[in-house]
Amino acid sequence: MREIADAVATVIAASKGMARVEAGWVAHGAMQLVDPDRVSLPSVYWGCNEYAKQVAMLQLRGKFVTNIAITDQHEMFPELQVRYPAKPKKGVEPYYVKLELMTEDDVNYNISRLRKEAQTKLAHADALADWWVRKNASAA
Repeated sequence: MREIADAVATVIAASKGMARVEAGWVAHGAMQLVDPDRVSLPSVYWGCNEYAKQVAMLQLRGKFVTNIAITDQHEMFPELQVRYPAKPKKGVEPYYVKLELMTEDDVNYNISRLRKEAQTKLAHADALADWWVRKNASAA
């Protein structure tokens, strides 16, 4: 699996100047590096390609570390990613766009998505804290 993750990082590094990058395109390029002659069984190749696509989405968001250094951090705002998912469009494969090229719709979509993720995590933390209190109260 590390070989696929490193291949994904290599393709992403080569696409650094591109305005938008699709995870599927990255996965295809990674699979060309990993299995250029397509000697894998079709089902194995497809499964690895799907895994590469998931890894590509994580790496494009800056949330997957490999042996290959990916130094994509915004210079002025290091807490920001260099690429974010574009607002989904019907019939278009999801893609990631450079921060400075995002539209207002892309920015609003990501703000909403991040806030929803944060609310879900807070609810999970509250539920875990409540469970701990109830567990200890019943043990006393």
